[in-house]
Amino acid sequence: MSDEQFVVEKIVAMRVCVRREFLLKWEGYSESQNSWEPEENLDCPNLVKEFMKKEQKGDEEKEEDATGGMKRKREDEDVGEDKHLDEGK
Repeated sequence: MSDEQFVVEKIVAMRVCVRREFLLKWEGYSESQNSWEPEENLDCPNLVKEFMKKEQKGDEEKEEDATGGMKRKREDEDVGEDKHLDEGK
């Protein structure tokens, strides 16, 4: 067994099959050498943390884009307000 250590340059992507895996770009190697590795095999907690933070921010931006940047009221919230106006008549 080789004791050679490979250095992760950056995390390119993540997937969850049975466990969480990351697509890694290895320092000193071309992108054609990128490989999927299970999280438990990694020794780069700062890169994982940074990647997850970017992913979470990206998900929040996607959600904002889908709603046009605004949260919509539920229709039943407006009904309650109208009901109070009708009671005064």
